[in-house]
Amino acid sequence: MKLFVVLPAYDERGNIGRLLGRIDTALRPVGLASRIVLVDDGSTDGTSDAARQAEVSIPLHVIRFARNEGVGEALAAGLRYVCAHGRDDDLCFTMDADDTHDPSLLGPMSELLRKGADIVVASRFLPGGGMSGCPPGRALLSRGVASLMSRACPGVGITDFSTFYRGYRVGIVRQVMRRHGDRIPAGRGFESYARFLVEAASLADRIEEVPARLDYRRKRGASKMRLAGTIVGYLRVAAGAWIRSSPFGRLGLR
Repeated sequence: MKLFVVLPAYDERGNIGRLLGRIDTALRPVGLASRIVLVDDGSTDGTSDAARQAEVSIPLHVIRFARNEGVGEALAAGLRYVCAHGRDDDLCFTMDADDTHDPSLLGPMSELLRKGADIVVASRFLPGGGMSGCPPGRALLSRGVASLMSRACPGVGITDFSTFYRGYRVGIVRQVMRRHGDRIPAGRGFESYARFLVEAASLADRIEEVPARLDYRRKRGASKMRLAGTIVGYLRVAAGAWIRSSPFGRLGLR
């Protein structure tokens, strides 16, 4: 069994080396052959160079775009690599590259996947989870997306749809990618992560969550999220999810 960590990154030179070191430390006791897949989405600050200079024992594979293509395209590139090099029972994690996620959760999340879960979500909205130092607009968006998507996807049992910190069995990732010609559904923006999770959940027999704290105080540099466009994107994902779960969806009106 192998473990992959996919990190889409854009101008994260100030964060990436520190994060890679923390991932390296967290994965040592897990006992699986691991690989970090960094997708540099057209960074202009030397993110790829900083990653290659980091002193970590885990093999690092860097995919670099010539220009910024958006987080959806970066995620798709990382997942294509995982599907090409992983087997269905291998483990695939996605994380933010800005060092706001806690890599120590990789151990317990891996254990849940190894014990039969298909998807494990690191949720900020479980008891024990939360957000520290997060800008008010972004925190409000995260809570709003959680409420909206929970209503659009009744019965899924996921409390956090906008977190990028998740673990999947590679077989689930492969099925979703094949549906869309090895691309990510819902386009280039942050909302593509929520759409991917919804589709993966529809294929999963067992989904688990663990409480997680997002620590925005660790982040160096400005957020890359465009709030207005992201809100519109999430509304589209929620509407699509509601239609697919409604009688209209069962009639094929999608």
